Amino acid sequence: SIKPLAVYSAALQRSYEYAEQGQKYPLVDPGNDKQGTDNYGDYLTAASVIIDEPIKINGRIWPKNSNNRYSGPMTMRKGMQTSTNVVAVKLYEQIGADYSASMVEKYGISTLNKSANGDMNPAALALGGLSKGVSPYEMAEAYATFPNGGVRVENRVFKVLDEGVAYIMVTMLKSVVNGGTGSNAAISGVEVGGKTGTTSSNYDIWFDGITPKYAASLWIGTDVNIPLTSSSVSAASLWSRIMRNVPNIRKGSYKPAPSNVVHKNGEYFTKGTEGGLGNKPD
Repeated sequence: SIKPLAVYSAALQRSYEYAEQGQKYPLVDPGNDKQGTDNYGDYLTAASVIIDEPIKINGRIWPKNSNNRYSGPMTMRKGMQTSTNVVAVKLYEQIGADYSASMVEKYGISTLNKSANGDMNPAALALGGLSKGVSPYEMAEAYATFPNGGVRVENRVFKVLDEGVAYIMVTMLKSVVNGGTGSNAAISGVEVGGKTGTTSSNYDIWFDGITPKYAASLWIGTDVNIPLTSSSVSAASLWSRIMRNVPNIRKGSYKPAPSNVVHKNGEYFTKGTEGGLGNKPD
């Protein structure tokens, strides 16, 4: 569930910034996969094609996906819908640890360890294995940034994302519930968005979700790392069960698309990042 903060919104936001400067995204070839810099397009967008394939990190094939297989080409949106670990790590390699970490801090996550042996690595930033964990309160505050037009509200106000990037992230989070790993979080009469999360050995399961009026994060686990028999699908179900009892949960509406969002070939882009798309997956 860290992926929308540290990877997906970071990729969209950085692409938005490069487009605003009139520059293409400086893609890098990590040299550990077959894809290289192909298919991403001129920018990292929800339509960028990332190949889910074996990649080598520190001399070994890593990471594995939860289904223990690879699915080939998929869009960024599909990668988030299915919570595909390889897609998240590949995007992390394009974004870099410093930018990813800076985004996590902008979202208000106070437990990020930026020391040499801390969290400046893909296991932590791309897949959520933060050495000190993260609090559900801070995750809820972070997720509220998306339907709030990119603004994080604490005692002070922080601008984290461009409003167009925030809008696209809301559509991607809704995709996770409408046709992805978070389908059990659905609530009749309101559009729910969110992201599931599971740590190694099922020690922790998460669902971080949004509606037009609320953001809430649910964590199930123990302080002593006891493996759970349930998965994040169960966390999504419990989140829905709780939120259905919140007064006015079905009221409100998401912010409309701002003027810098364009719709092309069935996908959303911030203006200027829609050109040079990668090849569509079969």
